Amino acid sequence: MYQNQPKLWWSTRERIRYRNCTKPRPVHGGKNCTGLDKDIIFEDCNTNICTINQNIVNTPTISKPITNEFKTSSVSPQKTAIVNPFVSTQNVNDVSTKEPTDTTAIRKLGFLDNTTVEAERTITTPKSITKAALTRQNLNESVTEMENVWEMQTTLTDNDLQATSTTTTTTEKDLLNVTISPAYVDVLEGQSQLITCNVTGIPTATSITWLFTPTGSNKSNSLNISNADEYSGGTIQNPSLTVLDFQLSDGGTYECFVTNAVGTSNSSSSVLRFIQHLTISVNPSNGTAIYGDISYTIECTVSGIPLSTSWSWLKRLSTGGELTTISSGSKYSIANSATLPHLTINSIVEDDEHDYFCQGTNDAGTQISTHARLIVNGDLLNVTISPAYVDVLEGQSQFITCNVTGIPTATSITWLFTPTGSNKSNSLNISNADEYSGGTIRNPSLTVLYFQLSDGGTYECFATNVVGTSASSSSVLRFIQQLTIAVNPSNGTAIYGDISYTIECTITGIPQATSWSWLKRLTTGGTLTTISIGSKYNIVNSATLPHLTIKSIVEDDEQDYFCQGTNDAGTQISTHARLIVNGGISILSKYKVKYYSPVALKLKTTKIKQKLRHEAQRIPLKFQLISITVM
Repeated sequence: MYQNQPKLWWSTRERIRYRNCTKPRPVHGGKNCTGLDKDIIFEDCNTNICTINQNIVNTPTISKPITNEFKTSSVSPQKTAIVNPFVSTQNVNDVSTKEPTDTTAIRKLGFLDNTTVEAERTITTPKSITKAALTRQNLNESVTEMENVWEMQTTLTDNDLQATSTTTTTTEKDLLNVTISPAYVDVLEGQSQLITCNVTGIPTATSITWLFTPTGSNKSNSLNISNADEYSGGTIQNPSLTVLDFQLSDGGTYECFVTNAVGTSNSSSSVLRFIQHLTISVNPSNGTAIYGDISYTIECTVSGIPLSTSWSWLKRLSTGGELTTISSGSKYSIANSATLPHLTINSIVEDDEHDYFCQGTNDAGTQISTHARLIVNGDLLNVTISPAYVDVLEGQSQFITCNVTGIPTATSITWLFTPTGSNKSNSLNISNADEYSGGTIRNPSLTVLYFQLSDGGTYECFATNVVGTSASSSSVLRFIQQLTIAVNPSNGTAIYGDISYTIECTITGIPQATSWSWLKRLTTGGTLTTISIGSKYNIVNSATLPHLTIKSIVEDDEQDYFCQGTNDAGTQISTHARLIVNGGISILSKYKVKYYSPVALKLKTTKIKQKLRHEAQRIPLKFQLISITVM
């Protein structure tokens, strides 16, 4: 039916358009072929309607886009239409109402006037499809299954020529074109990152694969895009990939691989670098320093990916206010470290009491730590002393407690002494181990050894730190000594009937006696009894000479007498002052007594008898008579 009709061939193998060719596939430049006057180019056939220079061409729909089409030639306005017999002819007014059933390939059909056009590139020899097998469905399937060529019957409608011809159309088959973006991006920890993968060309993709090479590794792995917790997309329907909740392990190089019937194409690489906000901590978060300390250091630990590129310290009052940047210098030292930029504050003073902040910056931004609060403790020391007043007995050692509290600690301890009765103070030489013990920084308390009169006075403890010098209250040490009491005569005699007999008492000591008294007891011993002033006894009211006078001497006055005195050191008593009372003796008889012969005397009283016996033993007797008169 069609053998004798002029034929229109479109050979993509040679890219030469022919008409009225007597053989089905003319060779380039072959005979018996009459080229058409002009090329007619069909493009943008999205709804089976192709509009070129007000001409309408209906072409079959192809399921996937075809890339690498031919260069466009000039269009002839004389050719009105080419009609595909397998698709109903559409009116130009129907273009807007037709929805595309799939992406449509660009169609190009041209008429040449005895000229040739070289193809952009050569493809495989076309494969024919018979008219009987060619339907709309078969045509689409043929293209989907990557068939190269199909033949179809077309009717050429021309103002000059109307004929039915067979048109051979060739579809190119090639690797898909894959592009990817971004080429490089920093991704913040926890965020999601979209990697766009654009796939164009035909035949369509049969699979999508994403390869991932971790940062620092040369080993690539195929991503498990079915893991919905980590990835989204990466499929044929949606080649682009979204990495969810980006973590350190997600940092690396991504590539998109697309496979079709021709083979596998891959994109360029997309490098995703993991970054995270810096984590900055300070230690101690709350600390104390002592006024006058040499230095105080606050540690700062900075961690994060990437490392900090800059770091600094800031401060503000602990009560709040604006942050000010700290500069390195004589007052502050900052360690030059991206991970440990510690701050050292030198020569601590009260004004260093602030809140301090460590700050670091990396590609993820600038972060700042919580505060490190510094409390500066320091003032004049508190110095207390005891006892405030004490009597110290001569020869004893006296301990004076000096308590020093506060900070900064003492750098020196000084003891000042003002002697009793003087207003001039002197610094004690506490290094004199014969007189003092203690009085140092380690042992501020002072012990005065072998207390003497010259040690009595006022003592003060002075403690010095970097803030200044503090003084204690005073401690008064009063020298006291036990009284020394002497009586005179220590042994004396009186005559029975004497008017009086006086025993002197001398009392010495510091302080003087505050009270004094006399006591007596029998010469043979016994209990002491206090003598009271009265008609029998008289005591001089004197702290130093409280003499005793015994009046109207009788035999009973023969006793041992004691002087007693009391001062702040206690009560002291003298040795005895013995009084012997002698009386007159009457002669009762005369006796002739030989030398060393016993004498028997008859006495009126036992006391006189004993006295005389005593006296008789003392007096050397000669060969003579002794007359004894007993009164």
